Amino acid sequence: SVGLISCFRNNKTKDKTMLGVSPDGIKLSKKDFVINNQKQRLEIETKGEWWWFNDIKINEKHIQFDMEKSAKKDFKIENEDIKIKRKNATNFYIEISKNKSNTQRNFVITLQSGNYFDYIKISQKP
Repeated sequence: SVGLISCFRNNKTKDKTMLGVSPDGIKLSKKDFVINNQKQRLEIETKGEWWWFNDIKINEKHIQFDMEKSAKKDFKIENEDIKIKRKNATNFYIEISKNKSNTQRNFVITLQSGNYFDYIKISQKP
């Protein structure tokens, strides 16, 4: 005998927790930025406190960092293109260096809270 299990997803439901999707525990104040080629400092706030940086990419190239340490309230990462400083549980800034190239730079910073992921996308003009 063969038993069949059918799973249907109701796209109209607002309760996604039963689908295994974590609720937004980060709640970013802003996610998308388009900036000029000069050095820029972007201040970002979260409503949630239990989150960490999962990934940092510049033009699809991953930046190495200790993900576990990024959950600490005084986390900082810095290289020649980007500096990220977590000031406390709900505030951090991203500092982008001057774009000296004649091509656009794209930054994607991934934040994680449980099984929830959110993204900050920054496009810097040449």
